[in-house]
Amino acid sequence: MTAEEPFADGFAALAEGRWEQARSAFEAGLARGEAETAEACFGLAMALWWLGENHACVDRCSRAYALFRASDDVAGAARCAVWLAITYKSNFANFAAANGWVVRAERLLETLDPGPMHGWLRCGCARGGWRKPRGCWPAWAAAPRPRPRRRC
Repeated sequence: MTAEEPFADGFAALAEGRWEQARSAFEAGLARGEAETAEACFGLAMALWWLGENHACVDRCSRAYALFRASDDVAGAARCAVWLAITYKSNFANFAAANGWVVRAERLLETLDPGPMHGWLRCGCARGGWRKPRGCWPAWAAAPRPRPRRRC
């Protein structure tokens, strides 16, 4: 049995958008004394976010980040850092905290090949109000754009 199997119902509920069931499954697994894993903490954090429990989401996502870091899972830690940056910015308007998580995410993502988390970080920074990740705006982005053609 893998560490994630006791939480399979939670992951299935998340994938289907059943947020309350996902929350219940993750919490029940943790209450039974199942191993607290980074993935389970992150899954619970996602369910809590969708249920509007943003403070609890940040607590669980921060715990997931610590567990990913402790297990040297750079991709998982980067995913948490990006999520926390976006959550602090969009849910709490706490730009200082968001910027701190952006810096953590940048450092972690530097070690990985380009992938979805790089895009999520750029999407998050695109709305303004926080630090732009290094390389977020390449030189071609500032180049003049052709005017759209008028349709007759």
